[in-house]
Formats: sequence, structure tokens, C-alpha cells
Amino acid sequence: MLNPLLRRMEQLGQDPDRDSRKDFDDAWLQEKLDNHKKVIQYQKARGVTKLHSLLVILDDVCDQGPALRAAGSGTGALSTICTRGRHLGISCILSLQEVTTACPPLLRTKISDWLIGAAISERPIRSV
Repeated sequence: MLNPLLRRMEQLGQDPDRDSRKDFDDAWLQEKLDNHKKVIQYQKARGVTKLHSLLVILDDVCDQGPALRAAGSGTGALSTICTRGRHLGISCILSLQEVTTACPPLLRTKISDWLIGAAISERPIRSV
């Protein structure tokens, strides 16, 4: 499923092994966010107006224990993206199967746009 994205990363000169993960890794993602924050601070200190940006794509991570616990507690990389990402030039695409049970309220309240596919019942749609 991710093969086209990984090929595009290679075309852009990125190393998919270094710049992507198959499973959620909070420490790895936090390191990427910290590095990006340093770049943004450096650019702002020098008066650069067109800042670097970062896109994070997360597929079905809220049902993974580490991501869910960190995001629900307000700590961790996922919470950083959702609460301070805009200020750091970070955008996030978060793909979920079940938003009401798999996604903590901290994340649900920070989502700016919703794309909702077919649902088995009205409950998930009403909860958004």
C-alpha cells in the first residue's frame, strides 16, 4: 500500500528506511520533530520567511498501545504534532478505522478536517 509513497520518497532523494517506519515508534518520531524544530528556530533567527515544512503520515497508529498512551496523556510525538505542529510547520495525515474508540479526545479536538468514508452505523459519524 505504501509502495508508491516510498518510491516518491526515493525520487525526492529521501531514504525510506531512514525516513519511515512500519510500526509506530514514538522516540524515532520525536527525534524527527526535534530536528525539524531546530531547523525552524534556525530559519526564524535568520529572518527566513519561507520555512521548511514537514508532513507526517500515520496509518492506524491510535490502536497501538504506545501511541495511544502517549497521545492520551498529552505527551509524546503524536501529541506534539497535534498541539504544536502548526507552529512548527508540521502537517499530519492521520488515518483511522475507528475514531471514537481508537483516538483519544486530545487528538480528536485538534483535527481540522475530517474525511469520513462509509460507516456501518451512524454512531461514528455523530461522535465526530
